[in-house]
Amino acid sequence: MRAVRIAISAVLILSFVLLPGCSGQGQAGLHPGTEWAGAENRLLKGGIPADFFPVSVQIAALGDSLTKGTGDESGQGGYLPVLERKMEGLRGIRKVSAQNFAVNGLTSGGLLSMLKEERVVRAVKEADLICLSIGGNDLVAAAKESFRTFNLEIFESERKLFEERLNEILRRLKDVNPRAAILYIGLYNPFASRLPEMEALNGIVGDWNRAAERTASRYESVRFVDIAGIFRSGQRDFLAGDSFHPNREGYERIGEKAFAAFKAEFYGTPDEE
Repeated sequence: MRAVRIAISAVLILSFVLLPGCSGQGQAGLHPGTEWAGAENRLLKGGIPADFFPVSVQIAALGDSLTKGTGDESGQGGYLPVLERKMEGLRGIRKVSAQNFAVNGLTSGGLLSMLKEERVVRAVKEADLICLSIGGNDLVAAAKESFRTFNLEIFESERKLFEERLNEILRRLKDVNPRAAILYIGLYNPFASRLPEMEALNGIVGDWNRAAERTASRYESVRFVDIAGIFRSGQRDFLAGDSFHPNREGYERIGEKAFAAFKAEFYGTPDEE
């Protein structure tokens, strides 16, 4: 992460400045160059352990009610505090802080508009990690449009539009901050346990998730977090009283999934099943 590189660079500066026998002329004329970058890369690739310099991590959270934490009866704020707490338990991370810009009912088109706001752009630019959930309200809108006929063509048409907008969202985020990792929290079917006869909806959610995962795979350091299995038939206890949003326990499970994806990205550990 950026903070690790800064810390290592500081050590390199001190080592050059304080080396016994260095001439005053050599110290005054020191400028980073290819040799300097090579030394830093060698340190990062194994000379110094990843947890040698504990760093602070800044999160920018974007998206809809899932990232806002709606339905969390404890008022703790959904999956984001779970992720922060677990990250702070890792060696090498001193502190995690987050700015949450999520809005109930936000669509992918609405998020594209939000990404023009100066406060959001600033937070994205400063972030080490971006947490993103979007697309659920796009899917709900498609479901409402085809409620009586359950027209699969409507879902397919809206999925393609969503995929295009998600690609544009990720492109803009990477343009603003190419170094940040991004966790995209996938979609789930809240009706899976309440209306198990709506098997077709599980397939539609799966199609949208595959589209999102395919889009995420086009970008470096973007990981798709699959949460659909948490809410499949028999898992109704993970839903809030509105039978739509996750409850505290549901958000705990989502936070655990997000944490596994974070570790896989930064620590090279495999994602949890």
